Amino acid sequence: MNSLGRPATPTEEPGMTSRWVAHDGGTAGLALALRRTGECVAIVTAQGADGSLVGARCAQPPALSETGAPALGWTLPGGEPGLQVFTHATHVALNFILEQDEVGADVARRFTGPRTDKFAPLAFEFGLGGAPLLERAVATFECENRPHGTADAEGRWLFTGLVRRYRQTG
Repeated sequence: MNSLGRPATPTEEPGMTSRWVAHDGGTAGLALALRRTGECVAIVTAQGADGSLVGARCAQPPALSETGAPALGWTLPGGEPGLQVFTHATHVALNFILEQDEVGADVARRFTGPRTDKFAPLAFEFGLGGAPLLERAVATFECENRPHGTADAEGRWLFTGLVRRYRQTG
């Protein structure tokens, strides 16, 4: 248990499968898992060096890079309050949430904008590097963070995460 009374490592839930990318035999399984998130919103989460938790809705859907180590590219709006934590975090989690019901829509809204209580009532556990893994996610990709530290022409900050493990429902 961690200081918040939650398990320190992810647990397997019924209907959830997990894979370490190093043992996956390539990116085929990873690409399939990412394709299944087409109707979801992506929420990126991380833990700061001081233990603070940050989360934000990605500015656009993450994209898989299959050249070299499997990696996901993602962006955040330039004014995102947690930007400093995301640029220094060792790991991030990309949590894909379906907005098809009221609960999923509420989770997605929590991570849009400058709210300070984004994690307050939500069930989550900690993954690699302490990144929060949201229980409502239909797929979660745990990544070693590789921030670019640059903004694109539209003011979005660019990040790359080397995918270390992922899990999905079904």
